[in-house]
Amino acid sequence: MTKTSNQNVAGTRTAKNNADEKKLLPTDVPNFIAEVNVLMDEIYDFFGFHTLTPTERRRMKGSGIKNYGFIDKTLDISGTNMAYAPRTFNREKLEDAIENIEALRNMLIAVKQLEDRIADELLYYGNEGYRLALIYYNTVRDLARHGDQGAKEVFDELRAYFARPKRKRGEPTETEVERDVRALLKGRKDGKIIIENEAPQTVGGKHVVVDETLKAKAAWKATEEGEIN
Repeated sequence: MTKTSNQNVAGTRTAKNNADEKKLLPTDVPNFIAEVNVLMDEIYDFFGFHTLTPTERRRMKGSGIKNYGFIDKTLDISGTNMAYAPRTFNREKLEDAIENIEALRNMLIAVKQLEDRIADELLYYGNEGYRLALIYYNTVRDLARHGDQGAKEVFDELRAYFARPKRKRGEPTETEVERDVRALLKGRKDGKIIIENEAPQTVGGKHVVVDETLKAKAAWKATEEGEIN
């Protein structure tokens, strides 16, 4: 590695929440992102990053375990056998490439660990937010059921997030047919399901499914109800 870094990344990313705990505050995030951007610029300047097209990526060999072993062995063996090296071979560049491979590999591991940690935190707070929103939603739904007009207006705005997308016209899927059969057997829906099948002698048969189930008997659709596990 032939370059050196002179920039110092500064800034405060955390604020003390209480005597025993530090917490990242929303106001700290812009400073944190600014520091990351400074660090990224420093890394770009340090390595001289190459912007590759998808085609270039597919054509390049990379430095997997086998390829890296070959590269490293070539560096080692060429040190005492330079008489066989052609003019286009530059051993110093090969040595520099290996140092950059090792540095970038370690950096990638660290960044991947950070990415995994941030993704876990994002999932955790996403789940927490959804859980709390669902508590509010279920309460509004219950109040709307009991005739509270204001709650019904709020419920009507929120219930859209639980609505199922409209099914395209055509033959229902096997899963949908099984679901409707169970609903009919348990009395949750009105309607009928007819399955007509024809099995020729030489080729595979064909069948037609007519699913004429109606809305659930209950006044409120099951899809409008949220549950907390």
